[in-house]
Amino acid sequence: MQCPSAIPHFHLSRSDKRKPHAKWRIHGEHMTCRIKVACMDRRLNPYLDVHQDGKTITYRTAGGNLALIISEVHELAKAHDATEIIVYTHTDCGFAKVVYAALSGEKVDDAIYKDLVVPFLKNGLKNRGLEGIEKENAEMQGRTLAEMEGCRRLYHRECRLVGIETINPPQLKGERSLVVGLPTKRKFEDIANIIGVESGNTYFLNANRIDGILTDIRIAVENLNIKDVRLFQDGDSQCKAIDRFGKAIHDTGILGQNANIPVIRV
Repeated sequence: MQCPSAIPHFHLSRSDKRKPHAKWRIHGEHMTCRIKVACMDRRLNPYLDVHQDGKTITYRTAGGNLALIISEVHELAKAHDATEIIVYTHTDCGFAKVVYAALSGEKVDDAIYKDLVVPFLKNGLKNRGLEGIEKENAEMQGRTLAEMEGCRRLYHRECRLVGIETINPPQLKGERSLVVGLPTKRKFEDIANIIGVESGNTYFLNANRIDGILTDIRIAVENLNIKDVRLFQDGDSQCKAIDRFGKAIHDTGILGQNANIPVIRV
């Protein structure tokens, strides 16, 4: 699956021998497994929806960062012989801005610093500026994909740095929302319609384990100042996982000790 040619992107790829008949099972259906990991940014929703073809499962994290979800992506890829994994990062990224502020001496939350800033320090990026951080982020995700053990010859993998100004992103119309759920094969506009929010105003975080995105939720709430946080349960099989998500978010106190986190169940 290729990015539209009119959209320039930084391209890191590793093309290995594929298994052309790899199959997986979701809700009783057999389908070819493709995995995508993308930034939670609301402006990417229409761009990603083009690729949500019913045969692709998508994770969303802050900055398209793989570091805290790599084990579960690895497990899924190995278990289901994924034919393709693509990571999407982008320019004008709030995640990169948080990292840049921290590297410039601004105080950030300890968890954000440990999980998201330290990797850039290890790569000597303190004085490379925002553009350098965005490029290094794409390169780091590409290296992470290339180093996934046990999957080196199973699928195509790459990281794309999308120029946000080139994809005609939706304008913000009202308050921003954050929707947290498990990795999905649904279009993000469809999820927004189910929940009753505007897709163009809505950030998405998707992972199988809440510890993979807790730091990202903190960025959304504390750095992006998102106050409307909701959980999305797509089917009865997700009930226990979504309940764990809600408890973990509540226990951190990110939203305040008395906060109510609505759960939309379908």
